[in-house]
Amino acid sequence: MEPRFCDWHTHLNFSKDSPLSIKEYFEERLPRVIRDIPLAGVSITDHNTLRAYTVGEAEEYIRSMNNQLDTRVKLLIGTELSLDVMFGEKKDHWHFLFYHPNTKGSLKRTAEWLENGTLGYLMRTIASQNNERHRLMAEKAARYLNLIPGDTQALNSIIEMEREPSPETGREHIKKALTILFPHLKNRVQDMFSSSCDDERSSCYVANEEVNGFDVPYIRVLEELKREYPKGIVLLAHPWRYDSEFRFANKPKAAQGRLRDMSEFVPELARQDLIRGLEIYGYYLIPKHLRDMDLQDLIENHVPGNVQHSVRCPLKLDKDTGKEYTIKHLRYIGTRYRLIAERVNEARKREGGRLSEIRFLCAGGNDSHGEELPGGKPDIPIGYGCRETDPLPFDMTGIRHTPARPIPAIGSLSR
Repeated sequence: MEPRFCDWHTHLNFSKDSPLSIKEYFEERLPRVIRDIPLAGVSITDHNTLRAYTVGEAEEYIRSMNNQLDTRVKLLIGTELSLDVMFGEKKDHWHFLFYHPNTKGSLKRTAEWLENGTLGYLMRTIASQNNERHRLMAEKAARYLNLIPGDTQALNSIIEMEREPSPETGREHIKKALTILFPHLKNRVQDMFSSSCDDERSSCYVANEEVNGFDVPYIRVLEELKREYPKGIVLLAHPWRYDSEFRFANKPKAAQGRLRDMSEFVPELARQDLIRGLEIYGYYLIPKHLRDMDLQDLIENHVPGNVQHSVRCPLKLDKDTGKEYTIKHLRYIGTRYRLIAERVNEARKREGGRLSEIRFLCAGGNDSHGEELPGGKPDIPIGYGCRETDPLPFDMTGIRHTPARPIPAIGSLSR
């Protein structure tokens, strides 16, 4: 089968950490990608919401784009769920991608059906928990900055305005709102919201376990999703972020013991049939202390074998300072995770039974958020570098697995 390029993990401004509108996504970003690669399918997987499908009319946008460009890009309904993984008495949000085929005649009707069921209750629960965490952050900020009631009210109003159309408040919304109100305190505000703030008295960091109320434990949630949505599939998103064996894994979390060996964690979830696969493609930001190195030297001496090649992000302009800068990142091809998936499939064949007939999937997703953000999200082009060789997610769109027709090439300069 000819490889099909698909990106099953992208974000719009229905996510709390993306500024990209649905109009820009379908009228600007996707056409640019299609000029360079035969993109066959995408999924908008906003955090804990399906608003791109119920409110944003994503199905109408992609139909219009395909008609105008004479392409065949397909759209798979999906969302990225933030579930709690416990480490003793502490918990971290790990991300799982949930996809469901169009079973109600249109993506909007299917998304509305999902929102009215267990998935909708789950997404609202997660959003409520995240908003409570960020409300506590805003309270700490107001207290440490000695805000008067009028300033606090203005802060909350700006936060709500910045949040739309996402159902969740993000840390960046609070930081931006404070910067708008108090531009002279920008550097202090940045420090206050850092998890590594040296002064605990002025730190606005709130750990997940500090939030009372709802919990969304991953095992129980995955069991419920499997029960209610037998036609849906769940994948573990970007496993390298949680992997104690991956060289570029989050160092503070590694020191705190909040990472796990994916060669053990993934097969265990697969044995319970709680996930159907995992992401094996994506980009990884180069650590700051390596960014000034020559790219060839970086590739040869400082990257793990799982990284295929390195690319330099376009020149960026800091809108606040006017300073130009570049960010380097690596295209990660996930050899380690492909091997883990293959071992899962081999184990299923040896053991026999129902699971031996269900293939454990390797999916591709860039986790594109639209542009470089203060929170560190790199500007990764939609679809670039993703190759989806397993047809199941594409088949879930209900459309025959055919590649897109590229529009007349303009080349990489189209970006």
